Amino acid sequence: MAAAAPFESAPVLAVAVSGGCDSMALALLAHIWARARGGRVVALTVDHRLRPESAAEARLVRRRLQAGDIEHRILRWAGPYPTSGIQAAAREARYDLLTDWCRRHAVLHLLLAHQRDDQAETLLMRLAHGSGDDGLAAMSAVSQRDGVRLLRPLLAVPRARLIATLEKKGVAWIDDPSNADLRFERVRWRRELEVGGAVAGGFLRHALALAARAHGIARGSRDDNVAMLLAAVCPMPEGHLLLPAGLLAGSSAAVAGAVLSRCLLAVGGDTHPPQSEALMRLVAEIQEPARLRGRTLAGCRIVPWRGTVLICREPAAVPATSSIGPGSGIAWDRRFALRLAPGAVGISEVRPLGAVGQARLGPDAAARAARLPGPVRASLPALHDRRGLAAVPHLGWRRGRNGPNLLLVGWQPRHPLAPAAFRPVSGPGPAIGDSCFTAPADYLE
Repeated sequence: MAAAAPFESAPVLAVAVSGGCDSMALALLAHIWARARGGRVVALTVDHRLRPESAAEARLVRRRLQAGDIEHRILRWAGPYPTSGIQAAAREARYDLLTDWCRRHAVLHLLLAHQRDDQAETLLMRLAHGSGDDGLAAMSAVSQRDGVRLLRPLLAVPRARLIATLEKKGVAWIDDPSNADLRFERVRWRRELEVGGAVAGGFLRHALALAARAHGIARGSRDDNVAMLLAAVCPMPEGHLLLPAGLLAGSSAAVAGAVLSRCLLAVGGDTHPPQSEALMRLVAEIQEPARLRGRTLAGCRIVPWRGTVLICREPAAVPATSSIGPGSGIAWDRRFALRLAPGAVGISEVRPLGAVGQARLGPDAAARAARLPGPVRASLPALHDRRGLAAVPHLGWRRGRNGPNLLLVGWQPRHPLAPAAFRPVSGPGPAIGDSCFTAPADYLE
């Protein structure tokens, strides 16, 4: 935990607990750590409601944690449930529920139970998908999402030690059947690591964790250079970025790629950065401005605009409709925080402004819109009621004098433009003599 400092006095920690061995061990260890400092832990279990027994399992987790004097909350996913990519959708919903709870309860730190085996599997998956240097650093010990610090204090610890900890303390856990389902890519890589047996698999996991740490150290150093360049990027309230035309000239491909990756994540809101090959093509074009004619990547449009490089949302990637009501708030298009006043009766939807909406603006709002780049105008949030377009907050336009009042409208990207620097794991732990296995003599040579 010292690597994730600083912490407030009497720290309050949220811990994501699925009920498996990793997260149960993390909840136990975090409880001991926080209590010794006058703080407390709140365990959060997300019930995805994808299996009939999930609700009963969440209640079982609650009873086991409460028996150890650990506070517990159950968060339920209400859908919608996709017909494909269910694991990725469930992961996004889980993070949204966890970080939303933390924000609402003013809890800054959310602990996640990823451990050394997960780190090794992550590196293998990213190698297979052609990730660049940043991706090969795997998971950071500290990161940020939606204004919450995500801490992974167990990245140097093998799963076998966590199991041994629970067994020593007499704490039971739940084995999720999805962790053995070969339809999922991570499970298939996990199976590959197990093919050679405990000894070979243990050494391979250790080697992969060491490789991820080496990439992480390099990434942490590179992040300092990236932060200096990002300080020159101009974020605009309409949700786009302006880069000075020569900003990346002379930078290494790795540093320039990291700058662009951060920009694309902030504007497009994707979970992961774009793949290395496409990103490097974009770097080459921006470093030679005469070559840049405009392209789309990661849900963004990248075009030259008035002596700068404009990165804005791709209008076609914006969701067609999102529901909103009086007194409620939403995170729209993974970019904007919108909250309506309780008296804004009749408003039911947020849509991108588009060409049709622009045609309905009054002259003053149309003049303000004309000063914005075309794709930025098209992707602005617009409030609708049963009569159609009711308000465009960024343009100061409302239909009539009694149009809807907003309590909040602001660009609040899921990924901050300049997040905390990557923090590599302090060390993946000893490979020989740990509780995973005992190495035979020939491995020592």
